[in-house]
Amino acid sequence: MRPIHSISICIAIGVLPFQSIHAKEQEGLQRSEALDSLIACRSIADNAQRLACFDRETAAFAEAESRGDVIVANRSDVEKARVDAFGYSVGDSALLKNKDGNSLNSITSTIASASRSSSGKYRMVLENGSVWQQVDTIRLRYDPAPGLDIEIEKAPFGSFSAKVKGQRIIKVKRVD
Repeated sequence: MRPIHSISICIAIGVLPFQSIHAKEQEGLQRSEALDSLIACRSIADNAQRLACFDRETAAFAEAESRGDVIVANRSDVEKARVDAFGYSVGDSALLKNKDGNSLNSITSTIASASRSSSGKYRMVLENGSVWQQVDTIRLRYDPAPGLDIEIEKAPFGSFSAKVKGQRIIKVKRVD
């Protein structure tokens, strides 16, 4: 299980070069000065000066990355972070949106383990380690069990609904 602060690191970073300019403008994100300086080297006409610029700015960019001022991530890593953060109240940052600027509204996963409390409510651990607790009292025909597919969607007023193996919808909340 991941603590919330490891997921929050995605929100605290200064740049993700793959993020679209449009999304950055909408959310007020700023591209790193180190990346801007590196990109500016392309406009130098003289080959020797351009190479010197690339050498200098590449070194500066690498230094900024080693200090943690810049984080470079693959789209797949960002998508995994989006899924891992789903269900937490982390705001509507462009860093957690897909390349088209859309927020994640649902996830589909597999149940890794499941149990039922003494009050009859289900507690499900998904394959990504997230833990979801049922908040309503609806009983399912078949109890959630390891290996079953689950779809969790955002619902009105900050709530979430889950559908286990195509059964009735139950209301859930993320507890870890």
